[in-house]
Amino acid sequence: MEFKLSNITWGRDIVDLYPDIYINGGNYGECNLRYGFEFQEGWRKIVEEFSAVADSLVTHLKYTGIQPDAFVRACIFKEKFGQLTWQGNDNLIYPFNELFRAYESKIENKSLHTCEVCGEWGKLQQNGWWAVRCKVHEQRNYLL
Repeated sequence: MEFKLSNITWGRDIVDLYPDIYINGGNYGECNLRYGFEFQEGWRKIVEEFSAVADSLVTHLKYTGIQPDAFVRACIFKEKFGQLTWQGNDNLIYPFNELFRAYESKIENKSLHTCEVCGEWGKLQQNGWWAVRCKVHEQRNYLL
């Protein structure tokens, strides 16, 4: 499956930085994400943070010998009902799997007060559909 960027170019940067999370088996060009990142650039920093933490955790588990086969793979990163939603799979062992689930929840909650358009502080609102917008972007509808 090819990585589909639609109209975003920053998604390729994240995939390039964290290929073990986003590319099947490390084979460049076969991205796990079905349609790329399905949200706007305002949440880019949240996803970069998530990716860095996931990559660090897996690296630590592998190179300390705690879990040499550890992995985290992203399948879907999208906006749903105004919130950043992550779906993927991993094989993390206890207690690391529980810690990672808690971190996923933290990231999703962080998106609920981050403008999806620009990344500034925002609030969840409904204007035809649910979205998190700052004061500058609250009256506008932004589509991918």
